Amino acid sequence: VYYGHLLSMCGDKICDTTVSVKSFNERIMSAVEKCFYLLGATNTGKPSFSVDYSGSAITATDENSVFVSHEKLLMLCSIDCFERGEDICIPFEAPAVIERLAEKYGCSVIRTGSSHIYDYTEKTGLLARRCMWAYDGLSLLFTVMGIMKKKELTLAELSDTLPAYGVCSSVL
Repeated sequence: VYYGHLLSMCGDKICDTTVSVKSFNERIMSAVEKCFYLLGATNTGKPSFSVDYSGSAITATDENSVFVSHEKLLMLCSIDCFERGEDICIPFEAPAVIERLAEKYGCSVIRTGSSHIYDYTEKTGLLARRCMWAYDGLSLLFTVMGIMKKKELTLAELSDTLPAYGVCSSVL
């Protein structure tokens, strides 16, 4: 079921796509390799994605060797949904700029915890499950690949379309 979900994020075969994916988690790499095989993609070249050990977050380096944060990848997927007129459900820790973008497109954002997406009300749970890219690193990876394919843009070109935003972090 999970492989089918990941494959659906990209749409059709993406034989001409080359991206590099790295993770220290062997199970994650096995899932990536299986999906790439089924999609006809190659795990080499740029952009390069790094999946954290838990599989919950990814970062990237675009075709120009510029770092693309997890937050920017979330913004790319959010904008893709907003362009289709879809509301989204994202974790509390996602950038606040996503809500401003939603307003621009006439959409709304529901915030949830970053885990237990199946424990929410029926409406929120359905929306969260439709937005798995906001909670699962591999879903985010394949969704970004699908957006690149659909828009026929590189990750660098997509990143250039994003608005500037600030990130506030704290250390306890």
